Amino acid sequence: MSYSRVRTKGAIVPTALTYRKIHGDCATTAWWTAAAVNIGVGDFSTMTDLVVPGFRRRQQIGETFFNPMSSSRVRYYGDGNGPASQTVNVQCAATGSKELTEYNGNWFARNLPGAVSADGIYRISLNPLIPGDDVEDYVREISTEAQNQRGRADANLFETLAEFNSTLAMLGPLIGRLNDRVLKLESDLRRYHGSAVAVQEIAGAWLTGRYGVKPLVKDIFHVLENLAAANVHKRITSRAKGEISSTSLETISATLNYCQYTYSRKTTETYTVRAMCLDDVYLTAVNQLGFTFKGLVTLPWELLTLSFVADWIANLGSFIGSLVPSPGWNALGSCVTVRRVLTQEYAANGDSVCIFPSSMILTRPMSGSYFAEWEDKYRSGLPSPALVIRNSFKFENPVRFADALALAAGRLMFISKKAKIPPREIRRKTGRTLPDHLWSHQ
Repeated sequence: MSYSRVRTKGAIVPTALTYRKIHGDCATTAWWTAAAVNIGVGDFSTMTDLVVPGFRRRQQIGETFFNPMSSSRVRYYGDGNGPASQTVNVQCAATGSKELTEYNGNWFARNLPGAVSADGIYRISLNPLIPGDDVEDYVREISTEAQNQRGRADANLFETLAEFNSTLAMLGPLIGRLNDRVLKLESDLRRYHGSAVAVQEIAGAWLTGRYGVKPLVKDIFHVLENLAAANVHKRITSRAKGEISSTSLETISATLNYCQYTYSRKTTETYTVRAMCLDDVYLTAVNQLGFTFKGLVTLPWELLTLSFVADWIANLGSFIGSLVPSPGWNALGSCVTVRRVLTQEYAANGDSVCIFPSSMILTRPMSGSYFAEWEDKYRSGLPSPALVIRNSFKFENPVRFADALALAAGRLMFISKKAKIPPREIRRKTGRTLPDHLWSHQ
C-alpha cells in the first residue's frame, strides 16, 4: 500500500544584526551592544508525495501512477549595513570620546515589511500580483484544453476538406489584388477610397493567412506524413500548457531611528500550468490521417462564421470538444501540475535623510539589498471542464492585437460601404454622418 513521505533539503540560517553604542561620557568608553532579531538567509526545500512499493517493477509492466504531490522552496539572500551616527562635539575631554551609534548587519532587510516566524527568524512578507480567482480560471482553461485534445488526431481532415475549396478560391484572387494594392499603396493612401480598399484587403489577407491558409498547409503536411501509416496500438498523451506572468516595480519610503530613506522593490510572479491525459488507443490508418469521431462532431462549430472570434474571447470551442466522447480511447489517468514562482528584489537607493538633534551627524547611510524567492508546485487530478474567459484575451498579446485590428478594419470598411459614406471633403461640407442603425445591427 502506498504511503506518504516528506523530504527536506537545505536550511534558512540567521545572520547577526546588532545595535551598539558608546555613550561618550568619561565613565563609559566601551561599546554597549544589543542583539536584534536575525534576518534569514539560505535555501530550503520540502516535498510531500506518495511512495509506491515496487514502483519500477510495476511501471515496467505498464502500470501507470498519477499520485498527488506538493513541494515548496524558499531562497533568501542579501547584504548591507544600517546607518551610523555620532555627536558633533567631544563628550569626554579626558579621552576625546564622542557618542557613537551603529546599526551593524543587514538592517535594511530587517526593516522590510514582515514578521518573526516560529523559528525566531525575521521573514519578509509575500506580495503576490496575480489574483487567486485568475489562477483558478487559468487552471480550468488549460485543463479543459487537455480534455478537448483527447480523441483528436494531429489534423482534422473533416474540417480541412470542408474548407479546402473555399480557402483556395479566396487565396488566388486575394494574392493578386494584394500585390496590386501594395504596388500602389503610397499613392492610394493619399485618397480616401484607395486607402479604405487597401486597409480592407490587408486585413482580409492577414485573417485568411492566419485562420485559413496556415491550418490548411499544416493539415496537408500531416496527411503526407501519415499516408503510409498502418493500424497501431499505443498510448497517447494529450497535453495542454500555458503560462501567465506579472511584474511590478515600486519605490517605497521607510524609516529607521532618525533616518528616512527609499528603496526599490521589483516583484515578478509566474504561474506555469501543465495538464495531461493518458489513453490506451487502437489507431487505424483512417484515424491517423485525421478522421476522428470528435473531429466530426465538432465540425459544425469550426465551420460557423467567426467561431474563431468567440474562441478568442472564451474557451468555447475547447469546452465543446471536452464534452464530446472519445470512442476507443481508454483513459489510464490524468493530472494537472501548477508551478508558481514569486520573486521579490529589494535595493536601498542610498538617499538617507536623517533629522538628528543638532548635536549629531550621519556618518554612514542605510545601504543594502535583499532577494527572496518562493517556489510552490503541486500535482492533482484534472478538474471538470469549464467555460471561462481566456487569459490571453488582452491586447498585450501582439498576435491577438493584430487579429483584433484586422477584424475591426474589415467591419468598419463593411459599415462604411453599406452607409455609402462620401469622402472626407464632402462630409466636412455636408455634415453627413454614419446612420445609427448600421452600428446597432453590426
